[in-house]
Amino acid sequence: RDQPRSRGLGDVYKRQEVENDKEKYLQLLQATFSSVITTKDKIRYNSLQQIQLVITDILDHVDDAIALEHYSEASDILQAIIIKLSPNIKRAENHEDRILDLLNSAFSFLKNLIRKDLPPELKREIWQFCFENFDGREHRKYGTNSHFLAFLLDLTTEKKHAITLLEKIESELSNTFDKQKKGVLLLFKMKLVEQFEKTSLSAFIEENLDEPEVLLAAIKNSIQQKKYKDAQQLALKGLEMQKSVTVRNELDDILLNIALKTQQIKDITIYARKRFLITYEFHFYQILKNTVAKSWKKEVKNLLKLIEDQPFSPQKKNTFAEVF
Repeated sequence: RDQPRSRGLGDVYKRQEVENDKEKYLQLLQATFSSVITTKDKIRYNSLQQIQLVITDILDHVDDAIALEHYSEASDILQAIIIKLSPNIKRAENHEDRILDLLNSAFSFLKNLIRKDLPPELKREIWQFCFENFDGREHRKYGTNSHFLAFLLDLTTEKKHAITLLEKIESELSNTFDKQKKGVLLLFKMKLVEQFEKTSLSAFIEENLDEPEVLLAAIKNSIQQKKYKDAQQLALKGLEMQKSVTVRNELDDILLNIALKTQQIKDITIYARKRFLITYEFHFYQILKNTVAKSWKKEVKNLLKLIEDQPFSPQKKNTFAEVF
């Protein structure tokens, strides 16, 4: 692994004498994109393969650099790739996914790099790069800002950096109207608050219970800490506030799992029955049967009546047959 692998770019490396310098890679990538962008500022489908070959070859070089512990070089190259790929996503009209795949590959390498034992100054440099880029227009549009946010969580170890980030997140939240993007930012904020402002965490969760991402993350966090009562109360509050059928179903699943962990027979019966009648999935039926074994005949009659009251569907008919 002493020499970079090459699939077509070896001559380019030699010709440009590429060193551990981000500017060299920026120039190389700029030249690559300039050569394929049409007069209408688009990238044709048949040009994407050429871009893919160049990026793949450079990522091979990154792989070598990481293996040889040339972490600064790997960071420079990955930053250059991310900087140059991002504004070109929109140019690959109807084929944006091809550029996004390459960008996500670069993020995967950066994730791997961050896990290494990096010098503090390099960590600070990568933190600054992520901080400056996570709110970029393309990253917000295509959802790739979530990568930067994950890296920032890993790299933020000082409270002053956390405060700077929280201020930036607040600014982003005030300008975000897309619910999904808002949810990503709120979840990130929650994790920062949990790590650096623990005393404010309960108030933050209470204020944002109507946000599914925050609600579900808070519940799962409580379950991981075996705070089942807290998780149950949050889920019940969530059911009062959430209108989304998908979220409500997930909350019912969570409440059933909490009941099973804590052996609350009444709640197991309620939520197993509820989930069976909504899904017709027989593992819920089996949980219910195991729980109310002594009064099972009575429960079956009740179930059949409840199924009968449901709107007709082939699944309803099959469920009747299987119950009998």
